Amino acid sequence: MSLQTWKNEFYPIPADKCRKKDAVVHSLRKWIGFRPENLARHEMGVLDIMGRGPLGADGCALCHKFEFGDCELCPLALARDGVPCNDANDEYGEDSESPYSHFLDNGDPEPMIAFLEKALAETI
Repeated sequence: MSLQTWKNEFYPIPADKCRKKDAVVHSLRKWIGFRPENLARHEMGVLDIMGRGPLGADGCALCHKFEFGDCELCPLALARDGVPCNDANDEYGEDSESPYSHFLDNGDPEPMIAFLEKALAETI
């Protein structure tokens, strides 16, 4: 098991090759792959994924399809009341952090997964 087997399961299409209409599903699948149990099945941990392709804007289908920096049109930002995934939303309290930062700081993908699920529900 390896990064390649993880990609085969959770990231089979590079973000820049994903169709715009599939970008939310593509992103959700990738973030589900960041759950500790899924990384462990591929003999990986959070540190193994950091800085390696799928994590970050270059590995995000939503970033590719909603033109880097044009986050207000991104379904994930819309699901967060217009706030991009890498910005804190003050409505959740001054100590809130972005779901992306939460993952980087804690290795917990669940906030990103929750907002992607909300985005998917809102786009169906």
